[in-house]
Amino acid sequence: MTKVIAEPYSPPVEKAWTSRAARSSTGALHGSTIGVVGGILTEPSPGEIGYAAAKHGVVGVMHTLANAVAADSIRVNVVHATGVNTPMVVNEAMGRHFQDHPEIAKIVVNPLPVPGGMLEPADVTNTVLHLVSDAGRYITGQSVVVDAGYTTYR
Repeated sequence: MTKVIAEPYSPPVEKAWTSRAARSSTGALHGSTIGVVGGILTEPSPGEIGYAAAKHGVVGVMHTLANAVAADSIRVNVVHATGVNTPMVVNEAMGRHFQDHPEIAKIVVNPLPVPGGMLEPADVTNTVLHLVSDAGRYITGQSVVVDAGYTTYR
């Protein structure tokens, strides 16, 4: 039986999933798939209940997929990041959202000092590179958090 694994939909602004697969010297397929999603929200704020539900859904899919493809040496993980300096966060709509809901500014604080308050894309990329490299060869089914302490800060 042949297993076919389709790469998930990638939004036009930034690629949300990355995959790396190769054949070993024996011809066996092995590799890694990483989903990069925002942080798991721990406190409600306006308009974010659906966002939080979607993030938890991605984690459920990741767990199921990780178990389904582990026998083929394919790893599946999700990286949860705090705010990252990308068009998803730095745009007029988000600016208006923060203006309309100033109480959110009290919630979206990273305890580690982060210049400008947001990670740079390279900060997340470095984690993804570790997970898809041989150094991450035994990491699968995990939610890896790169959030400067955001989810533990309360």
